[in-house]
Amino acid sequence: LALLPAAALLGLFAFGHRPHWIFLLIVGLIPFWGIRQIAGVNLQWPLGLLLLIILLLYHLPRKRLPEHIPSSFLALFIGLLGVFSLSALNSSFPEVAWENVRWMAASLAFIAFGFVLIDRDMYLHSLPKVLLLTITVGSLAAVLDFVLDFPFIPPRGAGFALTSHPNNLAQMAIFAIPLAVHELVYQTNFRSRLFTIFLLAMNVAAVAISFSRGGFLTAIVIGVILAYERLENFRVRRTGVILLTALIAVTVVAVITPKAYWERQYSLIEWQDRALHRRTAYIAIAWDSFLSAPLLGTGPGTFSEIYAYSQRAQEFRSERESQQRRHAHNGYLELLVGTGIFGLLLFLAILLMAFMKFSAAKRRFRRLGNRELSSLTGAYRTSLIALIMYLGIGSVVYHKFLLFSLALAHAAWWLSTVENETDEEHASPEVTRSTGK
Repeated sequence: LALLPAAALLGLFAFGHRPHWIFLLIVGLIPFWGIRQIAGVNLQWPLGLLLLIILLLYHLPRKRLPEHIPSSFLALFIGLLGVFSLSALNSSFPEVAWENVRWMAASLAFIAFGFVLIDRDMYLHSLPKVLLLTITVGSLAAVLDFVLDFPFIPPRGAGFALTSHPNNLAQMAIFAIPLAVHELVYQTNFRSRLFTIFLLAMNVAAVAISFSRGGFLTAIVIGVILAYERLENFRVRRTGVILLTALIAVTVVAVITPKAYWERQYSLIEWQDRALHRRTAYIAIAWDSFLSAPLLGTGPGTFSEIYAYSQRAQEFRSERESQQRRHAHNGYLELLVGTGIFGLLLFLAILLMAFMKFSAAKRRFRRLGNRELSSLTGAYRTSLIALIMYLGIGSVVYHKFLLFSLALAHAAWWLSTVENETDEEHASPEVTRSTGK
């Protein structure tokens, strides 16, 4: 703590005129859950505080909000934070509920950073590179740990590596795959394409070694979406690159994927797995809890508390556990139980608005003839779809990639609006000359 003022001054001096560097650093640290803590402090928190101070020092003297802040988007987020707070006030588990309110407030700040800082250059160049490279480093670490059992990687078991959970590893790898495919399509240098193929292969391999069944299903859906969206990019001269990419990806997966992986995926249709039966119990408990508090729920993040005291939890409790707290493994159920129908509907409205903004921006970029920006926006949208699917198996609605994607959606819409206005300004003199007016 004694060094904190000096560190803050140093940060202000180093990044005062480059706040976007701090934002990119925060984003780049997301895949490294296992190593981003120093002395028990998550590096993203002091970085976020430093970024907040810099932005306040820059904007407060001007006495006006940045132009990029979307009022409709912001209203939904503030409404959701309000529902979280009202629900926490009436919760039987106030400590857990108010902790989740703080998480939601921090999430709103992170999204606001994205609203303010993401510009055209960051959207088109910096972010795709940072996301793809950092996620792939995490995927590569997981693959190497799985194959070679490296001693310098924290021992959390196969499929963990530098992340917090195998499902999280799979989700982040799938998030990167659409970006890798976009880079592959629009690169012209052969060496760059080979490197991108390597990045793509490592992320596909990371999904495989995670053993995540939800990741497996999500990867299949995302693969179908990518195949459909990339049909327009297919050219006979690119057949070699496509076949080489597919061959490398299939070979990597075939080499490192053990038989046990396919047996685990097969359990999805056999329904003999204890974890699958436990998930049906989660749904039943969530429904009963929702009926008891349908409007504002029992308090954000309180599903695990309700489950611990439920009769159904006794069926899955081991002899070593006196009380078992488990999350719902479904973000939508967590919100329905914790914040009721109001919280869930607001959250779904935010996701729908983000998807619509991406879709509108993609169409506008395409209409303006900017195929690269249209392709990248489509890749970001596909990554958002993967995150929306991931919420069906993950309990964390504050995942920074999801929050970051919501800010990206507005950035895409805003950039497409600016590009459209610029195009109209350039076109208007031509219209004037042609009409003679």
